[in-house]
Order: sequence, then structure tokens, then C-alpha cells
Amino acid sequence: MVHALTEAWRVLKPDGLLIDLRPIRSNQEILLTTDDNSQHIAYYTDAYRHQNDLSANDAIETALSENLFAYQSQADFPFIRHFDTAQEFRDYCANRYPPLTISDAIFDQLAPADTSPEIQVTFTTKNSLKCYQRLNLA
Repeated sequence: MVHALTEAWRVLKPDGLLIDLRPIRSNQEILLTTDDNSQHIAYYTDAYRHQNDLSANDAIETALSENLFAYQSQADFPFIRHFDTAQEFRDYCANRYPPLTISDAIFDQLAPADTSPEIQVTFTTKNSLKCYQRLNLA
């Protein structure tokens, strides 16, 4: 990944911007929601994808320490997925590659969404958008 950032530095014009936009796969929130209420069920960390996030963070830190880029700004925002039933959410998890491994105990808590059309499962992932400015090497 450091090589990719070095290549990004190479092709960016002087003072150009590098945009780092990605989901943060730790502490994704699982809720049961209705039109006027939400009930927190659990936080979930996708260990496989979270490790990739940590590797990306390390690569950015390396690029910053090598004075290729300077941090400019950051904005975080949620990405919210709604599922009509717990089974729909279970299918979503199973069809990811690699699959999301959420415990049966959590799915048991989501069961009310299978029997009540007013209740949905909500899965929220924080996204991070960071901007870095290309520095000119002396």
C-alpha cells in the first residue's frame, strides 16, 4: 500500500490532493428500528476488513512521515443500511466475501424484525473522508 501512495504522489500535480475515502469497519452498530424508536443491539467489528483498515492507516502514516503528503482535513459520516427482516440481514452477512460472522445470539435479538413489519434491522458503518496535500520534495 505504501507503494500505491508513492505512485499517487508521483502522478499528482504539485500541491494536489489525495482523497482517502473508506468505511471504518470497527464498532459498526446493529439496531432494531421503527419509525420513532431505535434499540441498540450490538457493536460489530469486522476483523478481516478492520485489519485492512489498520494496514491502510499504517501506509498513510508512513507516507506522512516521509513527507510525501500533509494532512488537510477530515469528515466522518454514517453509511446506514436498512433490512426489512433479520433473515435479510443474515443473508447480506452470509453473501459478503468473506462473510460477516455475527453470532446467533445477536440474530436472536433481531428476531422481532422477522415477525413485525414495523421493525427493521439497521446496520451503520462510519465512513471517513480524509484529504492530504501532496508535498514537494526538496
